[in-house]
Order: sequence, then C-alpha cells, then structure tokens
Amino acid sequence: MSLIRTEGLSVQIGGTRILDHVNFAIERGEIVTIVGPNGSGK
Repeated sequence: MSLIRTEGLSVQIGGTRILDHVNFAIERGEIVTIVGPNGSGK
C-alpha cells in the first residue's frame, strides 16, 4: 500500500497547464526530494 498515490493529476493556473496527467506513488521507506529554484512554488 502506498503512502501517497496519484493517478491522472492535472493542474492548470490561469491559462498555463502546470501538470498534465501525472501518475506517481511514494512507498513506505522511500526517500523523496523535491528540488527547484527559490520562489518556484515547491
């Protein structure tokens, strides 16, 4: 069983599509890091 799972996630802000049909899962025991420039909205 996943701790976090998404299937078909889409996000649009204004007229800009940020994510389009994203699938992912974070399993118990996995280490996940989100990287990006400062101010990018992580």
